[in-house]
Amino acid sequence: FPSHDKRVEIEVAVLSSRVIESEWGSSTLWTFESGEYKFKWFDSGYTFKAEIGESFKIKATIKGLEEYQGQFATKLSRVARAKEKELVSN
Repeated sequence: FPSHDKRVEIEVAVLSSRVIESEWGSSTLWTFESGEYKFKWFDSGYTFKAEIGESFKIKATIKGLEEYQGQFATKLSRVARAKEKELVSN
């Protein structure tokens, strides 16, 4: 997969989201998949909206590979839905 700190566009499906509380406040942990790859992203802004199972394209920055309880996932930052290209008719 692309290297660390590379900006990418990926077609993903939403696997889960859950709010995590910490001493610095709360954030939402989003997990996505694309083919055999799993991705995770901590959203502290609460502006990202999606339904579990929904598929769409995102733009994100690769932050590195992480292992949690034996599962590997690519950690993302600066995630946003990619803009859909509009069809223009003449």
